[in-house]
Amino acid sequence: ENTNMKTSKESAILIASTILIILVTSLPLVSDAKLYFLNYWAYLFAIPFAILYSFGDDPSLFGYKLGKWPFRIDLTVAGAFLIIAMVYIWSLMPEFREYYLARIPQNDFYFLVIVLGSYYFAEEFFFRGFLLFSLTERFGSFAIAIQAIPFALFHLGKPPLEILLSLFAGLLFGYIAYRTRSFFYPFLIHWGMGIALMAFISLA
Repeated sequence: ENTNMKTSKESAILIASTILIILVTSLPLVSDAKLYFLNYWAYLFAIPFAILYSFGDDPSLFGYKLGKWPFRIDLTVAGAFLIIAMVYIWSLMPEFREYYLARIPQNDFYFLVIVLGSYYFAEEFFFRGFLLFSLTERFGSFAIAIQAIPFALFHLGKPPLEILLSLFAGLLFGYIAYRTRSFFYPFLIHWGMGIALMAFISLA
């Protein structure tokens, strides 16, 4: 009976996650660009948080901690340089420039820091907090792969290269969250990548 309850809970979370992804991409509550992050906070943060509360789960078990960084310093530095170089190359590609210049104001400190940060916080909580740790008890580390698939699909409509690479980013972010029991590291990396991309596009 306990196994059936867990299965029902995980099924409900997967169904709810699918519905929330559809809603946040197809039925935004706010259309203003500078307030669009409120859609993310409603669909990807507030509702998932309420779902966890309804199941009687402790939110601190869903990534609200800052665990030990899982990589050596040399690998971390090399990885950071690789990510920066990759983002710089993206900023030179016409499809990336066209997509982001049409949606994100240039040289807008408020947008880059507050709005993008709010986007990525809610997004990382949803995928690397709510979804990942809801599935970990039953699926273990395989939950990393499960959450990476909807994360990649969440990027549909963006440049094709970004959609493809988002699958690998989802696996990496999921691994980091799984190892550290925290979505804060993926959030900081994701946010940093967003800021770097817009900075490079603006400078170019």
